[in-house]
Amino acid sequence: MFVAANLAMTPKYGPEELNVATVVDRRVSMESTINKLASTVSSLVPDAAEVEKRLSVLNVGLSISAQLDKLNALSDQLTATAIL
Repeated sequence: MFVAANLAMTPKYGPEELNVATVVDRRVSMESTINKLASTVSSLVPDAAEVEKRLSVLNVGLSISAQLDKLNALSDQLTATAIL
């Protein structure tokens, strides 16, 4: 058997009436969701070591690309002199 100890905490049926307990429950639920999202987002941020590792790989790739450009330029010069 259910007995309401405090009538102010019982659900209301009119749209103009506000149930404080429901508002508090929704706020607690929302805070929990926000905390979960914040922890997920913070776990997605890479640490400094990982960022430096990715940058070094990128710099190696750029260095290789520059070396290939020089090699292509030399190849073009050799081809041009061989034709003459």
